[in-house]
Amino acid sequence: MTYPELKIALDIGDPEDVFLNFVPMHCDGKYYAVCDEGDIHAFDENGKEQKIDYIPPACFRYNRSLTKAVIPENTMYIDNCAFYACSGLKSVTIPNSVRRIGYGAFLDCASLDHMLIPNSVTDIEIKAFANCTNLKNVTISNGVMSIGWMAFVGCRRLTDIAIPDSVTRLGNSVFHDCINLKNVTIGKGVTSIGNDAFHNCYELAHIEIPDNVVKIGDYAFAYCTRLRHITISSNITHVGYNAFACCDSLKSIVFEGKTMKQVKDMPYYSWGIKDMSVIQAGL
Repeated sequence: MTYPELKIALDIGDPEDVFLNFVPMHCDGKYYAVCDEGDIHAFDENGKEQKIDYIPPACFRYNRSLTKAVIPENTMYIDNCAFYACSGLKSVTIPNSVRRIGYGAFLDCASLDHMLIPNSVTDIEIKAFANCTNLKNVTISNGVMSIGWMAFVGCRRLTDIAIPDSVTRLGNSVFHDCINLKNVTIGKGVTSIGNDAFHNCYELAHIEIPDNVVKIGDYAFAYCTRLRHITISSNITHVGYNAFACCDSLKSIVFEGKTMKQVKDMPYYSWGIKDMSVIQAGL
């Protein structure tokens, strides 16, 4: 069925006033369309509306005319690369039924400026919001357990992020190259901070690492050039290679453990600092 034939079959008056976008492809045997308010609809070849359980892989990829998307209620997940490189997409509404945001779901959506991730979501997968260069405001609700590798890498306008207590791990490079990130709150449930997690977060001046964290990965805070102080709790058993390399403003590193064993177990070059006197053991 062609696009004009589908519009006639829908029998909705003047479709030009209703639909901004039509996806001329089958995704699980359905045609997808977006109305002027951003609502997503699916139809069979006869123009009969179909239920949407999930947004299929690469369904809207490279669609530069799409500016707004409202994910239907009861949608269970947004699949891999569903909105990849939708460069004009500014606004997305995700209902409180979505459980997973897939690999690269919103990768390279350069106009997207805000995102509310509801508490139904448990997994934000690899590169889900990578290179959303205009993304300024992200709310991650309590319920998310895992934030995957490079999930927010290159979100250069992001200034604040709060990781809820439900999150247990931060993947590698999760906020790498978020060059304007200033304020970070890491939830109490996080146990591992991945390699390069905050690499090149130049504006990050303060970070509190929760007591539950046991591992800080390689280059985790490298080139956080405004970071001035870091406290390592007694529960942390591993600090990776060059974890704080080139943190030029770093004035003090405090270990809350009662011995210097943690320091002895870490190579001098891990810190990227010249004066070892800034490292202290807790009392």
